Amino acid sequence: MRKLLLGCVAACIVGLVLYWATRSADPRSTPAPSSRTPPGASTTLDPRWSGSLVQPGLDAARSGAAPRPDPTGPSEPFDLEAVLIAIAGAEAAGDERRLETLLTSIVGDRARLGAVLKLLESVDGGVSPVVRRGGVVCITVAFARWSRGSGPGEPVTSSFCEEVLHSLPRQPAETRHLLIGFLVGSDLGEVPAIPGSLLPAILSLCRQHPEEAASYARLLERLGQDPLTLANHRAELVALILEGQDLPLVEPALRALLALDPASGVAGARALLAEAPAGSQLHALIVKSIAVAAPPSVAVEVLLSAADGSEFAAFEELGRRPEAREEVRNHYSALVAANLDVRARRVLVASMGREETGTLLGIAETDPNLEVRRQAFLTATVTRDVGPDGLQAVRAAYARGGTSGGIDARCATVSAANLLLRSTGATRDGAIGLLGEIARDRSLPAADRRLALTKLRPHVPRESLTDLESLDQPAPQSQ
Repeated sequence: MRKLLLGCVAACIVGLVLYWATRSADPRSTPAPSSRTPPGASTTLDPRWSGSLVQPGLDAARSGAAPRPDPTGPSEPFDLEAVLIAIAGAEAAGDERRLETLLTSIVGDRARLGAVLKLLESVDGGVSPVVRRGGVVCITVAFARWSRGSGPGEPVTSSFCEEVLHSLPRQPAETRHLLIGFLVGSDLGEVPAIPGSLLPAILSLCRQHPEEAASYARLLERLGQDPLTLANHRAELVALILEGQDLPLVEPALRALLALDPASGVAGARALLAEAPAGSQLHALIVKSIAVAAPPSVAVEVLLSAADGSEFAAFEELGRRPEAREEVRNHYSALVAANLDVRARRVLVASMGREETGTLLGIAETDPNLEVRRQAFLTATVTRDVGPDGLQAVRAAYARGGTSGGIDARCATVSAANLLLRSTGATRDGAIGLLGEIARDRSLPAADRRLALTKLRPHVPRESLTDLESLDQPAPQSQ
């Protein structure tokens, strides 16, 4: 129920942000009459809060044409909780005119916004859900207003970001994660990057609150979109990466640096990889970051040098990047043409889960190495229904055998099992038939036959396997 409520709140908030940006951009505009609904009733987003009516307001805010409240103006005493309750009620009722008036009384006053942040810090039922809802609406609208109306690094934006940042450890979990989302920009879309000057504060939060470091580390990724960070804080990011001690920070810090300066990011990753023990969590984090954020040509080169097993998972990440797929194909083609580096060819093929089926089946048929042919069949059959052509390719390769340009019984078994799970009709029936043939082939080792029986058993009637009961018996002990 709580997750559902939060989802509704978030949806309403996004609409309010867009509406407020439009209103702020043109103070002469008059709100259209709104439909009133009983307070507390569920509402959908008003169409006037989205679409073409919003864009002129956003453009005006970005250009500086929109008026901005004075953040240092006087703060008159007033009943904050009563106003927040009224804001929540006006939002729920869709009363735009009253909502604008109430929001102006807080959003234009930094002292009052600070008081709202303090109020939201209350836990254990100290603040009613209605007051908290009104407070979140205020902070959201204020953040969007100042972020849209000022550039990264300006005092108003920087100061407001910093105030929210230092409030995070004291916020209840739901509010904290919501505010981090606003700071990162994932919920507001166009919020400028967090000013680079706040990097030390973010690092301090991560180190002081290790239990929440993974959440705070998201803020580092948003820093990566702020060009000011490169000039002022590249050395700090490099030092953080090279230290390699704060594991939750290494990955976002490396991604931020790769976005700012790929050369420095790759150099830092290489240096850290040279020191990180193979198989360690740090090693895996580095290769994952390289896979996700480094230029594809560099990523392929670095990942192929990370031979500790983590490169398979990293290459899967790389394969999800559309711009990396051509680089992977070209690198494989160059290696197979010269019949070089079987391990590299295998991990490259493992990353091709989004390649065309024909490409993978072609590799499975033509690569000169059994291990690579196996990988091609497994990559193809585990990611999709390869259809009757795929089944025929598996049968033909199995008929040739592992030593004659085909595949062995174990690869045929696993591929057929994947086909059985992902296909229908004649293809599925053909996969069942192939598994039965392997299980009944007395020329094969008992272990291979048992594997085929294990894959087959859940999908066929028990009585159809009575002739294979002897496979379940342990092998006799030699005297």
